[in-house]
Amino acid sequence: MERPTSTSFMIGDWRVDPSSGRLERDGIVVALEPRTMRLLLSLAARPGEVVSMQTLLDEVWADVVVTPDSVYQAVASLRRTLGDNAKDSTYIATVSRRGYRLAAEVRPIAAAAAPAPQPLPPATPIAPNPAPGRRRWPMVAIAFSALLCIALVIASRAGMLGAQPAPAPTAPRPLSVAVLPFIDLSEARDQGFFADGLSEELIDHLVRVPDLYVPARTSSFYFKDRRVTIDAVARQLRVTHVLEGSIRKSGDRIRITAQLIRADTGYHVWSETYDRPVQEIFSAQDDIANAVVHSLKGSLLPDRPAAAHLPAPAAYETYLKVRQSFERGNSDDAAYAEQLRELDRAIAIDPAFARAYGLKASVLVARAGFDYMPAAEGFEAARRAATRAIELDPGDAAGHTALAKVHLLYDWDSTQAKGEIDAALALDSADSFALRVAGQIAETLGLNDEAIRYYERATAKDPLAAFTFYDLGSALHTMRRLPDAKAALQRAMDLGEGSGQARSELGLVLLDQGDYDTALKQLEGADERSGAEGHAMIYFAMGRRAESDAAMRIAERLDRGHDEFSLAEVRAFRGERDLAIAALDRAIAHHEIDCIGITTDPYMQPLHEDPRFRALVARVSPSHRS
Repeated sequence: MERPTSTSFMIGDWRVDPSSGRLERDGIVVALEPRTMRLLLSLAARPGEVVSMQTLLDEVWADVVVTPDSVYQAVASLRRTLGDNAKDSTYIATVSRRGYRLAAEVRPIAAAAAPAPQPLPPATPIAPNPAPGRRRWPMVAIAFSALLCIALVIASRAGMLGAQPAPAPTAPRPLSVAVLPFIDLSEARDQGFFADGLSEELIDHLVRVPDLYVPARTSSFYFKDRRVTIDAVARQLRVTHVLEGSIRKSGDRIRITAQLIRADTGYHVWSETYDRPVQEIFSAQDDIANAVVHSLKGSLLPDRPAAAHLPAPAAYETYLKVRQSFERGNSDDAAYAEQLRELDRAIAIDPAFARAYGLKASVLVARAGFDYMPAAEGFEAARRAATRAIELDPGDAAGHTALAKVHLLYDWDSTQAKGEIDAALALDSADSFALRVAGQIAETLGLNDEAIRYYERATAKDPLAAFTFYDLGSALHTMRRLPDAKAALQRAMDLGEGSGQARSELGLVLLDQGDYDTALKQLEGADERSGAEGHAMIYFAMGRRAESDAAMRIAERLDRGHDEFSLAEVRAFRGERDLAIAALDRAIAHHEIDCIGITTDPYMQPLHEDPRFRALVARVSPSHRS
């Protein structure tokens, strides 16, 4: 075969034209999104080879912060376009835990021989076509893959294939610094928790500086273990400077190296190395934070009350280990139980360690909230721990935030919860988690505009945290601001973490917009439980009663005794008032945390005039808490 003279080529029966971003087969022309075309070129440049997830991230989303979930979605989209499927792939094969492989034959075509395609609307349905048999790749394909790599680079430089995870402002804030996770350089590489803890403490220090913008922990830690440039970090977080560094711990001594970098030039504004005993870690944190502020503003950190108590080093290390484990999320009951045992050990070492009590309260709220322990036992223990944290250190916001969650989720008392979260925000107005809790409380009080303001402040402070956009999108959905909800949930999905939950919520937004087919497609990536609930509602709206009933039976099996509130939503949507009321009664008896939203949930609207519903609402009241 002759060396190709055009960047156009064939993949199976599809003609690929990178310059126009289109595919053509049998007279049907489909326009690909730029990032999808870039993905196809990356795979086609290595026909028959496994292309790793990291390689795809580096080539398709270069200098753009996304997660592997973006790769999954782009591959799924490309497969649908090609008429392929994941189970019996004839175009793109999934290689478990390694990446993807282009299974179809790739071959060059001469530009002169290529017929001019007649464009059709991109939405034209594409009928699956039998794929050609798999063949060994001739030597000409090796040369052709090199040409594809050149085409990929040219297209990238031309800007044709660039992509952003979601619309976001890019101009940096005038005075701003992001604290990246410090690197553990200890000999055993077993001090990652200590490095993370130092980074978080520095964020806590710097957020107190007036007029200095410091992104929250989740967004800064988004870049942990990722290969990304300082410039890319700065653009995603809208900062002018980046603080990075490392720790090396040996015995009872620790060496900390820190450097402040100006993002637009890469210039090192300041750097320093600190050799200290471990018990002096807190003074080292103060020194680093003051050096950063002095470099940026020529002044020191504002005075604050001296710490009421400096924790014992062993208790502090244990606390940091638990905090790292807890903040990773996705904990099961065994993980929560281990975290609580370790926190009790830290408290036994240092009974006056307020933050250990505050973290214990948060772990207990999560464990009880996920139904891993009886609500009364878990939430009452959380109340005691949060109260003790506040007694030991009234200036620590975490105890107030945990107590606000107890009032909201267990006491079903939004007014008391608001008092505690207001106290937390008075101590730390930039805490993105407290802002999210404040938004949830405002929602239950019917203060919709206030809730949105809290969520928007959280997304501004934590712009790369998927769950902040999920909270915003969910609230906008409740308020029936469907286009805005759709945009926020799409942003949550682009950011990846927890995207399954955002996907399910987005499916319901599309349902409410009447876009049933797209809503069904959206649920393809949802978990079984959420998928069953969503399918029961969507099929019902489409008049496909038998399919709705089948999905309802699955939802009943998965939710009964665990998530009766969701069952009540689906039953109410389907007009099954008696079954919805019965499910709500069981949810309240089981003290499910979602019951706090009984009056604001839009899917409960059909029940509002039922006297039985009003009696149930009366039970979701502080005066009825046993």
